[in-house]
Amino acid sequence: MDDTFTDKVFSLKNNEFYTFIQELVGQQIVDILKFQSITSTQSLIRNPNIFGIFNMKCTEPTFLSIRERSCFHLDDGQFIVKIGLMNSLNYLLDFLKQQQQKKIIESGDIDSNVSLSFDFINKHPLLKTLVLWYQQIDNDDINNKDKNGFLKDFIDTITNNLTKSSSLTKWRSRLLSSTAELRLDDQPISINHLYDIINNENYTKLDHGLTKSDINPKDRQNFSSRLKLVSADVFEI
Repeated sequence: MDDTFTDKVFSLKNNEFYTFIQELVGQQIVDILKFQSITSTQSLIRNPNIFGIFNMKCTEPTFLSIRERSCFHLDDGQFIVKIGLMNSLNYLLDFLKQQQQKKIIESGDIDSNVSLSFDFINKHPLLKTLVLWYQQIDNDDINNKDKNGFLKDFIDTITNNLTKSSSLTKWRSRLLSSTAELRLDDQPISINHLYDIINNENYTKLDHGLTKSDINPKDRQNFSSRLKLVSADVFEI
């Protein structure tokens, strides 16, 4: 097999991908992949059960031809994939697992959790989706480094906080405490001036649009009140 295929096995697409598969396990697997429009290594990793289509009802001539060459047709109507093809697919998937482990070792990204393997990723759909997405944006970022910057930071922030100490919960409770005080440098920050605006007889609701329930709403997710608190009418008073 061409070493260049092995070196970039996880980025192969279309004709390069099919050539790699043909050299490794034969043309019949290639035909099955082509019929299902599986055009890359990443697509195969995401959908490794390529024989699942053979028991569906389909009169497409190409499909019938592939199924006839790939399966035994039982008397009860079921189709059983030939053992040789099963072995070829297993060999292919095992090869990809080995290449993944090799890539991890060569990159030096190895620790007590080296078991982050092909099997492990496939067992966790969210993890698999993230891995495939990060691989895709790594290629995209060659041409546009800022395209996915915000989304990457957003995901990183969420995942980083998943493993934070439970002490953060204690900090959150303190921040929600009625005795907590917000300060900017040495100056306390309060909303007393908003109460002053509401209680000031020189202004009416037509001037500012506020009510006391906007300042201390029972519903902490009251976005309507939030919009009124930062409106231009309030800031201009």
